[in-house]
Amino acid sequence: MSSTTESAAAPANKPNWLINRNFALLWVGDVISALGDYSFTVTLTIWVALTLANHQVWAPLAITGLLLAATLPMIIVGPIAGVYVDRWDKRRTMMAVDLIQAALVGVLVLTTFAPDGHLPLGWQLGIIYADSFLLVSVDQFFNQAGNTLISDIVAPADQPRAIGRVLTMVSIGTIVGPAIGAPMFVLLGPTWALLINACSFLFSFALLLGIRPPNAAESDKQAAERKKFFPEFAGGLRFLLNSPILRAMLITFVISTIGTTTLTALNVFFVTGRENLNAPPALYGLVGASLGVGTLVGSLIGSKIVGWFGFVQVFWGSLLAEGLLILIYTRLTIFPAALVVLFLLGIPIVAVNIASGSLYYRVTPRDVLARTTAARVSIISVAALIGSTLAGYLASTLLIKLHVNALGTVFGPVDTIILGGGVFALIAGLYALLTVHYTAPPPEPAAVPAAPAEPSAEAIPAAESQPSQELA
Repeated sequence: MSSTTESAAAPANKPNWLINRNFALLWVGDVISALGDYSFTVTLTIWVALTLANHQVWAPLAITGLLLAATLPMIIVGPIAGVYVDRWDKRRTMMAVDLIQAALVGVLVLTTFAPDGHLPLGWQLGIIYADSFLLVSVDQFFNQAGNTLISDIVAPADQPRAIGRVLTMVSIGTIVGPAIGAPMFVLLGPTWALLINACSFLFSFALLLGIRPPNAAESDKQAAERKKFFPEFAGGLRFLLNSPILRAMLITFVISTIGTTTLTALNVFFVTGRENLNAPPALYGLVGASLGVGTLVGSLIGSKIVGWFGFVQVFWGSLLAEGLLILIYTRLTIFPAALVVLFLLGIPIVAVNIASGSLYYRVTPRDVLARTTAARVSIISVAALIGSTLAGYLASTLLIKLHVNALGTVFGPVDTIILGGGVFALIAGLYALLTVHYTAPPPEPAAVPAAPAEPSAEAIPAAESQPSQELA
């Protein structure tokens, strides 16, 4: 009973920013892990784009390779992870993944000690891509287990706040991680950023040891007895596609992801390109930091915004804001102004995730949560793959010589492709406005207590067996 009670929200007169002890341990571990992850990401991006592929015409395609290595596991491994995570103990799954990821980053660290010229460029890129692929592959199990664990340790009323706190953690990583990673790469090379990331996984492992989730073991034991993979995966996919709200949200994310991935794929070239922001590579970390500050602000106020305007309104409104801000960003040539726009862009990015995540928890039963989420992530990852591949291909081939003066401004290959991505985000927002609808179910009537003189023999056992929280 003590672990179940611990998962409940803090009393109203003693608000707890991190909700409860279990969630606090999970959150702190994820903060440290996120710092390492974002330092790792910016290190790889600068390493590949501005060192290994420096001044090469195929540099955008090299960055596309990184995005492919990070996207393909979501498509291939994500559905598998969803099925098995629904069967396994969630905390132990996350701990095992932490150890595997620390070892994988350690392998990449070893390659940085090879003398210059002794490791051919093709081998260097191949090792980076393969290691990234494996890291993201095992991360699918971690993410799906974490999603379900949050639903176990946080009461439904506090879940929007919990999602906001998780996104706060991501924001801290995007602010501090790139700010550490980019200067560290310029001064010391890739080795230290990789070592920091490896240590962050070990720290996350240590904190997960202290989490004591409510007793969901019986549900996991029953799930573990299921042995057929494809029927289980098909069940999660069927639930996703048969739910009108989940289906509409999925289509919305597919459209927006195709567009916004162009910014992810080409932003390093937009920031450093002479026709665009023309900033030195050492300042590239400020781009992620600026976006991170915006997402931090969004994570702190996002749950309140959702409370004021509603899940659906925040969902489509945030997508429209994203598209508009991306359009503005592509027309800028002043680096400080770009940082301001990226800061503003971070707020709707978080708001749309809080709104959509809260809706997913409310309409998806726990026993199919991981499978349904994995199927959704897999489909959205295909959209990301399409967007990043198309962006890299167009920037390296068909549009490489684009230079058009129109409406008093110059359109080059990189900014034009990102601008097209902003248009996709606007289309996604309009589609969501027309198709995403949700009505909260009426609250269940309060149970009438039995008369003291005639207590029900089953009342006490039933009350004790009642879980501390359910998904609506």
